[in-house]
Amino acid sequence: MKKPKARCAGCGADQPFGRIRCDQCGEPLVFPTSFVCPRCGAESFNLNDIVERYCGRCHRFAADDVLQ
Repeated sequence: MKKPKARCAGCGADQPFGRIRCDQCGEPLVFPTSFVCPRCGAESFNLNDIVERYCGRCHRFAADDVLQ
């Protein structure tokens, strides 16, 4: 499983999973709490769905739309 990226609340820099504060500015990190499917609008709170950007209702990944 891929690890979710966190975004700094202060400077917006992407940070690796497992950190609490930003390496650059020291502000707290914000992790995504849900994934909303761009196709059907279903919202998932499952960590695997958030990381993989997968919709259980459509049974497709969000990246599949880019390929088509």
